[in-house]
Parts: sequence; structure tokens; C-alpha cells
Amino acid sequence: MHDSLGDGVRTKTSTNIKFYNNTAYRLGHDVFYGIDSQNIEAYNNRITTRTNSALRLWNSAHVRFYSNVINAQLDSLGGNAGLQIEDSKGTLQDVEICNNIISQTWGAGTWLISYENGGQNTQGVLVHHNLFHQVGQSYNIPYTGGIVNDGMKGTQVYNNVFEGTKNDAFRNQGEGQGTIISNNVITDTVSHTGISQTATGKGIADLAGAALSITNNCFYNNQNGNLYQCTSSGDDLQNPKTHATSSGWTWTGTTWTCAFVPPMELGSIAATTTRNTTDTDTHEIKDIFGILNQEFSTTALIEQKKVIIPSENWQKKGKYTEATLSIEDFKGISEIDGIEYINGSSQDNAIVHYETRNTALLRAGQTSNLSYEENNNSLTTILTVKTSYYVKKTSTIHVKGMSISVPSISTKSETEKFSITSPVPAQFPKIKEPYAYVTYYNNSYNPHTIVDLSNIPGIVEENFQYNGSTATHFKLIGWKTSKPNGVEYTNFSKVNTWKFSGNQLSGSGNKLYIKGKLQPEQLNIKVATPYESIEVTNYTYVEIPDESGAILNPGLWAFVGTLTVFGISIYRNGKRVIKW
Repeated sequence: MHDSLGDGVRTKTSTNIKFYNNTAYRLGHDVFYGIDSQNIEAYNNRITTRTNSALRLWNSAHVRFYSNVINAQLDSLGGNAGLQIEDSKGTLQDVEICNNIISQTWGAGTWLISYENGGQNTQGVLVHHNLFHQVGQSYNIPYTGGIVNDGMKGTQVYNNVFEGTKNDAFRNQGEGQGTIISNNVITDTVSHTGISQTATGKGIADLAGAALSITNNCFYNNQNGNLYQCTSSGDDLQNPKTHATSSGWTWTGTTWTCAFVPPMELGSIAATTTRNTTDTDTHEIKDIFGILNQEFSTTALIEQKKVIIPSENWQKKGKYTEATLSIEDFKGISEIDGIEYINGSSQDNAIVHYETRNTALLRAGQTSNLSYEENNNSLTTILTVKTSYYVKKTSTIHVKGMSISVPSISTKSETEKFSITSPVPAQFPKIKEPYAYVTYYNNSYNPHTIVDLSNIPGIVEENFQYNGSTATHFKLIGWKTSKPNGVEYTNFSKVNTWKFSGNQLSGSGNKLYIKGKLQPEQLNIKVATPYESIEVTNYTYVEIPDESGAILNPGLWAFVGTLTVFGISIYRNGKRVIKW
């Protein structure tokens, strides 16, 4: 399986699946993807990931992934995790990952993800007798590592080798209660390739504070230490390549070997090539939307999901306030020709994260609000914090010649301001009164009308309705994608393709063709930008006699001496306002 634009094999609500003895590379999504399925085995496969993962599960049960060799295309299209295991329904169970060689993946070697109803489940995934060799090569995916856990519970990780992993050998980012990590070799861990972050370069990092059980592991030469926010016992701190460890793996001088895992020379995984097969199928290609297995978008207006807040925000301490303030990015971004745009004011689209803390000894309360200033393609966010605190006082009163000290408490407040400035994308240009040029060629052999909107910039699609027929001219197509911090945007590419319904409309290039004499009152035109839909109500209608039978370019008619213009009408809001 190679050079596709989608999955290799996808199963859904299926049972008793075996996926084995396959070579796969340069696919457009996952190589094997099991959804809501049971009794799955994937083994003896040689996989190089490109767009996403090699083997993936979603809400599936009774699964065994074993004896596979997995690596990645090492560039920005190299995909993500080698193995991706997800639970959103609380139904994922009995999953075993063993005896695999996972080398130089782009994202994590194995990514465990639990969310929604999956958070109520203890999945108990077993990961054992695998070699994770230099996994997590990506410079733009923050959550790389040997095994990255985002919410699964009861995971057992034992008798594996993690050598040269980037970021962490095991990185626990959420939940993770009941996780057991034992009898592994964890050596030569290095920091993330491109993103500085908390606990990078550690052997095991428990960012969620889930009290991992860590015993009898061999730690050696990990760049920034062996552990973060966790403790271990029975550690072996010697070089695992010079003595026997409890992992069951042995270093031969050139590679790691284990009795349960097929041998492989590191760095010399067999190249993936075609099998010299001949494609004898016939293929009917209708249009670009039938070819590409992709969800396209005509809009940049996306309902923004969760943003990953960076571990190091801009922070400042005031007199009685500690403030954290950051501009994460902007909502509704469209990218066209490498330039980012937003719709309207940057302050309306800004994704701002802030927190405040009252540092006064006697706290009374704290209020805060945001304001914005836009200037020279930048946005300054101003956080104003009013902190109230109690002040102890002692006053003296005199009663019958006696001085008595009386304690009292008053309330004071301080107002402090914090600010941060960020560059903003360009504002998408507004379209003012889009205009259509409609030319009717009164030809006895081939009467036809040409509609031209090519003068309108920034259009995603043009929609035409005429006498029961429709046509759509696609000029930009976009697909939804996201940045490493989770900010979603629409990336547009230029195209020039048409779709038709009915028999009176056709199109080529930037021009719509209508058969026969035009009935102007039947013509309706709308155009769409990434942010709005606009009805075209202003257009010129020109009638030109042409007895040659040829379809002429309407832009040339004024220069052809044999032609005589006998009718020009100006239409506004569908009504003729001027006739010559």
C-alpha cells in the first residue's frame, strides 16, 4: 500500500480482523485504523508513516499489535505517532502492544489518548518487549516521546527499551492513575528537537502528578535527568550496553536483541519500495472532489476547540498581584498563499489566556478585566487588576483616665496594569459592490451568453443559478488544520474547477457559459469569501451581433470593427436602470 490520500485499511463496527504481512508507506492517513471493532490482530507489517499513524484504534477491544516494524518519513509530512490508541466511549479494553520495532517516528512512538467517557474507564493497556529507538523526531509536535499518555489509566509498561527518545521516554500528560513502569531500559533520552517545554529530556515525566509506580528500571545517560515529579525504586544506573539488565534485551554491539522480537539491524531497515505490481483496474475520475478523500471547507469560521496553554507564559509580579498573561493566537485565521488573515478587529479574534493571584497577606478580593489597543499591525492586551486587602490598625481610646488599645481592620485597594503585545494577521479585504459582466452573443448558429466575475479578488467560490440549472466555480479550496498549540485555521489553495447541475450552464477558466438567449431576470449570482456570502446584484448586460458562429472573447469586442453593439443595459438589484 503506497502513495494514497487516505487510510490503508479502515474497519468500523467489525469483528475478527487480521492485518498482516503488508508493506505500507506514503499513505494519506493511518495505515490501519480500527473503529468500534473487536478481536483485532496486526502483525508482521513493515510501515513507514506519512500523514498520521501506522496502527490506530478508536474505542476498540481485544486487540494485539505485535511483530511490526514501524518508522516515519522524516519531514514535516511524516505523520504523528507510530501507534495511536484512543478511548472516548469508555469501551477500549484488552489491548496488548508487544514485540515491535518502532524507530524514528515523527511523533510519539505510542500515543495513548482518553477523553469524554473514556475518562471513566481503566483501559489497562499492556506495552511490553518493544524497542523504541530514537522516536519523536518532530520539531513541530509538542507531545513527542517514547510513550505519551493523555488520560489513560492502568497502563503497564514493562521489558521495553527506550533508546535516544526525544522529549521523554514516558511522558504522562493527563490522568495516568494506576500506571506501572518496570524492568525497562531508558537510556540516552534527549530534549525535544524544536520546542522548549517542561520536563523535556527526562527519562520519565509525570506532568499530571498521577503517582506512577516505577520500579526496577535501568536509567542511563538521560540528558536532563531520570525523573520529573515522580519517584522510583530498585534503579539500575549502569550502562545497559555493558551488562545484563532485567529488561530481557541485550546489546550486541550493533543492535538490540530480545528472544521475543524478530532481529533487526538498527539504521538499516529495509527500504520501502513497490511490489512491481500492475494496476489493471479502470478508474472513472469525475472531479477533484471525487478524487481527494478530504473534507474541504469554504469558510475560515471555525468553532475553536481547546488550546494547549504553553508551560511558560509571560508573568509579572506587582505589589499585591501576580499575573500571567499571554496572547495564544487568533480565531478565524485563513491562510492564502502563505499569508494569514483574520476577519475584522484583531481584539475580537484574539485568544487570550490570563490568570491572577492575590499575594497580599490578608486577602479581601480581586477583580480583573481586559482591554485592547491596536496599532501598526500589533495588538496590545492590557490586564487591569484591582486587589483589595485588609489592613490591621490599632487605635487608643481613653476611658476614665485609662488608655486602652483597640484593634480595627480597614480595607484598602491597589490597581495595577499588565500588558503584552503580539503581531496580528492582516485583515481580510472587504469586497465592495461586486460586479458581473454579462455578454450575450446573438449568433444564429450558436446563441450564448458569457458571465465574467474574474475582477473580484479573494473569492472562494462563485455560485450561479439560471432557469433551473446551477453552476459552482471553485477558486479556492481549504481544509481545516491546526497549529501545535491547538489553534485551528483554514489553509486555502488556489484551484479552477467547476461543478454543474442541469443542462443550460457550462464553464471554462473564469467564465460561465449559458446556452441560448439570456433571460436576465432568471440569473442569480452569489460569491463567497472565507468569511461571508455576498449576492451580486450589480452587472452590465451587453448584446453583440455575431454571424460568424464563433464564441468571442467579450473583452475584445470593442476592437473588432465589424461588430456593432446594439444593446447595453445596466442592472442593479436585478432591475434594469439604464438602457442604450
